[in-house]
Amino acid sequence: MEITTEIKLKLRWQRGLQFQIKTPSRNEVLLDGEQKQGISPMEALLGALCGCMATDVVTILQKMRADLKSLTVAASGARNAEPPRFFRKIELVFSVTGSVPAERVEHAIQLSFERYCSVFHSLRKDLEVTHRVEIQRE
Repeated sequence: MEITTEIKLKLRWQRGLQFQIKTPSRNEVLLDGEQKQGISPMEALLGALCGCMATDVVTILQKMRADLKSLTVAASGARNAEPPRFFRKIELVFSVTGSVPAERVEHAIQLSFERYCSVFHSLRKDLEVTHRVEIQRE
């Protein structure tokens, strides 16, 4: 398998269990294993999954010329009780505002799961991910 894209960043220990992530584009994120001033690494992973899927869904719906006004993704993850405390199950709730048919949103989510979401495809193959869609008309 050929690697075609490479992502680089640096993580630096700050103090306690706090680590600063810096990207070449100078974006920064604070990871905090004690969740006092930053997000935990597992929250960051869950957020990355939401962000990746939301990017796909918005892009796909825009290509469909859907009347999308807003999109929110809420996530909850159940973790393994013993170390390693990986996610066993994740539920995503996609809340859409606009005149968008539910079947189009479902189609966009399925395309993200099956083809586009790099974060999802980087996770464990035995991870159960479920979703539901809530559409609010204006």
